[in-house]
Amino acid sequence: MSHIESTWRSVEQIRSDSPVVHCITNNVAANFAANAVIAVGGSPIMASEGLEIDQVVKIASSFTVNIGTCSPTQIAAVEKALDNLPSGIPWVLDPVGVAATTYRQEVCQRLLKSYTPQVIKGNASEIISLAKCMNVWSPKETLQNRGVDSTVTTKAALPAARALAKKIGNVVAISGAIDFIVDSQRTVRICNGHPLMAAITASGCALTAVLGAFLANSTDIFWSTVHALSYFAVAGQLAAAEAEGTGSMHSKLLDYLYKTTYEQYYNTARPLFDLSLYLVTDPHLNLGRSTADIVKDAVEAGVTIVQLREKDCETGEFIKRALAVKKVCDAHNVPFVINDRVDVALAVDASGVHIGQGDIPVPVARKLLGENKIIGLSVSTDHELELSRKYEHLLDYIGVGPVNPTKTKTNAKKSVGLDGLRQRAADSDSLVVAIGGIKQEQVQEILEIDEVSGIAVVTAITMAEDVTAATKALLRK
Repeated sequence: MSHIESTWRSVEQIRSDSPVVHCITNNVAANFAANAVIAVGGSPIMASEGLEIDQVVKIASSFTVNIGTCSPTQIAAVEKALDNLPSGIPWVLDPVGVAATTYRQEVCQRLLKSYTPQVIKGNASEIISLAKCMNVWSPKETLQNRGVDSTVTTKAALPAARALAKKIGNVVAISGAIDFIVDSQRTVRICNGHPLMAAITASGCALTAVLGAFLANSTDIFWSTVHALSYFAVAGQLAAAEAEGTGSMHSKLLDYLYKTTYEQYYNTARPLFDLSLYLVTDPHLNLGRSTADIVKDAVEAGVTIVQLREKDCETGEFIKRALAVKKVCDAHNVPFVINDRVDVALAVDASGVHIGQGDIPVPVARKLLGENKIIGLSVSTDHELELSRKYEHLLDYIGVGPVNPTKTKTNAKKSVGLDGLRQRAADSDSLVVAIGGIKQEQVQEILEIDEVSGIAVVTAITMAEDVTAATKALLRK
């Protein structure tokens, strides 16, 4: 089951269970947020009176806190709610406007020193400011203060988000034109949505409330957060296609949160995947084992995405091998892409393709595969990086390398080294995975590069006698 399919399963569960979502939010957003929860199928309680708060939290399946118009009375109610929150009930902190005032920063410091939210969700400026005031990360440049508005891109906030996730031990969601969801090891990007979503009041606040519905009864907070942001972004994209302006966008967004069908979501949603540990296969480097067996051990140990590379076999045999690997990946909900061959990817319904600079052009691949398939592109030189920028709206990630000289490709280009990787990753707005001759002792250094989302390896896993142990050794610490 793909992550797109599992997102839809989450939507169906909300519509079936109608979870109770307790929201303490700002007075500008309360009405819209409540209607958004109802639209996705939940049941909101917008209660913030301290005299009843200890009883309200005990009937809710999740709790969301939005400090957009916070006051001492409201924060006292939040603290009382958290003191009485039943064990296992997830809660979300939305630090609205935390960059704007010292008071909001003190509120967030107070809450985060005493309580641990399962998810922190904010725009880029809010996440950066929160990381700074919690002393877990410092921005290189001073942020421009525009109240609740973000003044930087969501990708610029990734280092701060990762620092927060590591320090607090939770999930951090950065919302914006492109959304990112991170924890201490994983990063997922969401590319759906529309600029009109930022032009209406309280769309971000409504998202926080909707996130509460997705977290209710969740067994995986990280992926439930991904599901929530993906569904909300798709609803916004569908709504914007019919909206005539900001006024109708409000109502259309509620309409599509309510009525989006599986077919609409499936055909609109961009792929959901994690690049943290990317396995590229090679049938000549398997120590006599089958590719499918190696992939099985690797994904069970933590590989997050698999690329099947078959350079020498006939198309029929390629498809046969691809189906065997797809069966393993589908069973573990791990995306599976085909190297170069769009025809094979279509034949086996793979998650997507990875293409080189001399392969099928990116626009053609996107046209053939549709919106909901992964497309990755190899990038080595500065010139190739510049060319990739033309297709950033069509690409899902770029593979930068080779980091070191490698023998797994006969036509491998000159290695870029760690400095070249840093520079190209910093200069790209795409997700970046490092690839090519990566040594075990380099792994953590590479993963600490702010703009790198993961590493791609071949022989470090395929030539290991113990695939499970080798895989676990490569995971982000």
